[in-house]
Amino acid sequence: MTKAKVHFHADAATGLQAFIALCGDGSLPAIGGVRFQAYPDLVSAATEVKALAQAMHLKAQAHDLPLHGGKAVIVVPQGSYEREALLRAFAQWMNTFYGNYISAVDCGMGSDAMDILAMHSAYVTNATHQGGDPSAATALGVSKAIEAYLQERWDRPLTGSRIVIQGVGKVGQHLAHRLANQGCELVLADYDHQQLLAWQNHAKIVSPEHLLGEPCDVLVPCGASGTLNTRTIGQLRCKAVISAANNPLAVSEQTLLAAGIDYVPDYVANGGGLITCYAQYQGLPKDFVDRKLACIPKLTLQYLRCCIDDRVFA
Repeated sequence: MTKAKVHFHADAATGLQAFIALCGDGSLPAIGGVRFQAYPDLVSAATEVKALAQAMHLKAQAHDLPLHGGKAVIVVPQGSYEREALLRAFAQWMNTFYGNYISAVDCGMGSDAMDILAMHSAYVTNATHQGGDPSAATALGVSKAIEAYLQERWDRPLTGSRIVIQGVGKVGQHLAHRLANQGCELVLADYDHQQLLAWQNHAKIVSPEHLLGEPCDVLVPCGASGTLNTRTIGQLRCKAVISAANNPLAVSEQTLLAAGIDYVPDYVANGGGLITCYAQYQGLPKDFVDRKLACIPKLTLQYLRCCIDDRVFA
């Protein structure tokens, strides 16, 4: 695993406490989302940002992008705070990396937040004027990975397949619509019940606590990191986990494979987001993104062949 260097910054005037983690030697820029999230302590935030930067490094390599891995976390302050002042202070700190880190949307940070950062820094992507949130491209890439997996592994189409989606935020909503339009049977869960209202008559809605026990062809984590661990893996009744969430495993991939469950990691399946971020920042045309997304099925099968007995794919 590529090492990541974690940087910390605090600003007493605004209450900002933030981390930026970077992989590589600085010869290439790093693009990665900024998470605006509460943590039990700073150690937890530092641990997560480091792991996420390493995952982004793998993602850039998998999709042949001239980038190193990077990620940032803004720790939600306890008590009252002014969000715009917090983002301004973060942008000013980000500028001291002189383009080695380029910010993008992530949990708690949409295009509106990128718009604020862009007022104070040139090292921003996913701002409204650049094209906005890349979630639709992320979902498209994940759906391509699911389709390739089902066709090659089980010789069956997406239509009629049962897909469980864990979390229906920005990526999860796009993915659910795409899969529903292709005739999939959906099972959805989210702690935010508002996200599920539009799906009451179009999918099976279950509580997050019972979701993992639903029998299905593919489970798609679309929420927080580390949701699959030694306890929850024992609940799974899926053929495969194909991840839209970053770092969904709190255990090694071998634990999942030993349980008889195939796995396609986030850095293969959800690369559409990073591809779009890079294209937006560089001002590249849509056909660049389309060509990269078209490679995801091939990457999916290459990864599976490395992890599963070749006889399965003979």
